[in-house]
Order: sequence, then C-alpha cells, then structure tokens
Amino acid sequence: MKHKKASKGIFADVAVLIVCLAIATSCLASGMFAKFVSKSAGADLARVASFNVDAVMSGGTEDTNVRNYTITLSNNSETAVRYTVVLTFNKDVSGIVDPKLNENAGTSSSDGTTTTFTWTNVGVIPPKHTPIKVPLVIEIINPAAGGEYDFNVNVSFEQVN
Repeated sequence: MKHKKASKGIFADVAVLIVCLAIATSCLASGMFAKFVSKSAGADLARVASFNVDAVMSGGTEDTNVRNYTITLSNNSETAVRYTVVLTFNKDVSGIVDPKLNENAGTSSSDGTTTTFTWTNVGVIPPKHTPIKVPLVIEIINPAAGGEYDFNVNVSFEQVN
C-alpha cells in the first residue's frame, strides 16, 4: 500500500506554523493586557465649520499731523477667529511716530527698503459676531517735510478651537 505525502513542501509547513503561532501568541498577549487595563476613554476635538472673515480699511482723516484709519473686521464663520495685523511702509519711516493699533504699538522691523509693524494675536472675534472696528493711528512728526506715506495693511485670521 502506498502512502500519499500530506505536506506541500517545507515552505508551506513553515507558513502554517507561523500563522498558528501568531494566533496563539495574540490570544495570550491580549489576555495578559486585559488584566492591566481596566478602562479607557477617548475624545474628539475636531470641528468642521465654514470660514468666512473679512477686513476693510477706511478713513485716512487728517487731524493736523495725525492720520486716523479704521479697520473693520467681520467674522461670519461658525468658529471664533484670532487676528494679526501687519502694516508695511514702502520707504523709510523716520518721519513718523510708531503707529498705534487699538492704542498699542506694534513690533517694528526694517530691511532698508520697507518698514513693517506687526501686531500679533491682537484679539479674538467670536463666531457670527457683529463687525468690530479697530482704530489705527499714524502720527507724522513733520507733515510739511514728510509728504505722503504709502502703506499696505494685511490682516490674517486663524481659527480658534
């Protein structure tokens, strides 16, 4: 009587043995792990919302050597936003006093051709909030000698959790 070979080869035997060992060790490991973990908790802070903000600057009224501007910020988003304001002059501004935003001086920097004033994290606007008006005041030391000062105002918004 002839006997048929039940094995398909050494590699198949080793593969079956590895699968059996993996199943057995995972059962043992999970049983040991369950002894040391009695409870767990999790939380999710993700929030999906539309992001709809706007900044508009108006004014420029002159009061002797002071220029008054108003930056109107609106937040029609579903989440609160934090804002930062950057004021950039395209020339030397030695003829002006540091500009004030909400009566606070910004951090200034210059690269020789432009001068930048930055107000970081000025405030937080709640969601669906009525527009807020932020005063910007630029005082010119000698308006007759200084002429006009061209500048750009950039407002950036960041979502607050």
